[in-house]
Amino acid sequence: MNELVKIPPSAEDLEKAVLGALMLEKNRLIDVSNIVSKDSFYFEKHRIIFETIQKIDRANNPIDLLTVSEKLRESGTLENIGGVYYLTQLTSNVVSAANIEYHASIIQQKFLQRELIRICSETEAKAYDSLSDIDDLFSYIENEIIRLNIVKNLDCKTFNENVKESINSAIARKNRNIEITGQNTGSKQMNALTGGWQDGDFILIGARPSMGKTAMSLHYALQAAKEKHVLYFSLEMSVRKITDRAVTGYLNINPESYKTGQFENEYVNVLYESELELGAHKLHIYDDKFKVSEIIAVSRQKKLKKECDIIFIDYLGLIDPGNRYKGNKVNEIGEISRQIKQLASKLKVPIIALHQLNRDVEKRADHTPVLSDLRDTGNLEQDADLVIFLYREDYYNRLNPEYERNYQIDNIIAKHRDGRIGMITYKHNKYINKFFENENEIQENDIPF
Repeated sequence: MNELVKIPPSAEDLEKAVLGALMLEKNRLIDVSNIVSKDSFYFEKHRIIFETIQKIDRANNPIDLLTVSEKLRESGTLENIGGVYYLTQLTSNVVSAANIEYHASIIQQKFLQRELIRICSETEAKAYDSLSDIDDLFSYIENEIIRLNIVKNLDCKTFNENVKESINSAIARKNRNIEITGQNTGSKQMNALTGGWQDGDFILIGARPSMGKTAMSLHYALQAAKEKHVLYFSLEMSVRKITDRAVTGYLNINPESYKTGQFENEYVNVLYESELELGAHKLHIYDDKFKVSEIIAVSRQKKLKKECDIIFIDYLGLIDPGNRYKGNKVNEIGEISRQIKQLASKLKVPIIALHQLNRDVEKRADHTPVLSDLRDTGNLEQDADLVIFLYREDYYNRLNPEYERNYQIDNIIAKHRDGRIGMITYKHNKYINKFFENENEIQENDIPF
């Protein structure tokens, strides 16, 4: 028995109605163009007619039965679509253009259904191919779905709606006495300078090795995980090592003793008691996602499950960007930066990524990092909404026998797209795995832009 031939989803009558209405009421084209494109139409002759109407509009000429038929005649496609008789039929069957947007939305819905069928068919063919790379296949699926989401969301709010939303949000914050507009950083001083980690922001934490990048990011992640779901992508250390750091920092104990089991008996019960407290943090750690496509895929999946409020990446230089810029580190970092920024905007979550600064910092008498240290690192400085540099004076004086350690780590806000720059100083324990907020006043500068 032969299989029934499945006909792709389409809406011929609605396609006719929309095209007829456009030739009767030219001012409705802008409404329709926000919903459909030429490719949204299933029938070839309808695609030709719609594209012709768009060309006439771009030339600032009137749109009606005569101008459309004349333009089709000029391009030699009038007979292909059924001649003037077919165009006349389209207009004569239209009673009103009142429902043109609703009709256009159904046409777009059918187009998206056809595209999903195409993607699934091509995915099936690629999956059966023994030479297909599974990571490339996942990237293909993800990119196609993202493209469909972009096509699906062509419309945007009016400026009036945006203004109203902005004002209402400000009044709501005043009424609720909200001190920060973003997610809690766990630091009063950092909250005061930044307003918290802002949704949609790409936040860069840069430092030289041994400054405490991972420790500082883990501190911020644990602070956020008290209330929010945190995704932590560790590309340098295993889940076990990151977890060990979290435990030793939480309890303020010697990491070496914890690793070897050479700690005092009094800590045994404390460890068991901390299991419930620390284990309650909503921290999801991944140590096996090395491609930017994998990080994006996991983040999107967790967001759909409402388990992604903030993302940490440790660190950018270890991400595999794919084959496009293989061998060109500047372009690789630039591509990764661009995709991470887009992910933050798309998911509407803060993404905090670590970055290792180059050796130029070491060549200066003053080892304090500055924005120019991000040169030759793709678009990091441009893409980042907030740039924080870490600096420990103790590190650069570790060989000086006369130097007295201050156990401080400076968080230097060198760039802040939406506010002030300045510096937050934390105290840390001697293992650099636990941080305490310094009560000194914030050192702040003028807005840089």
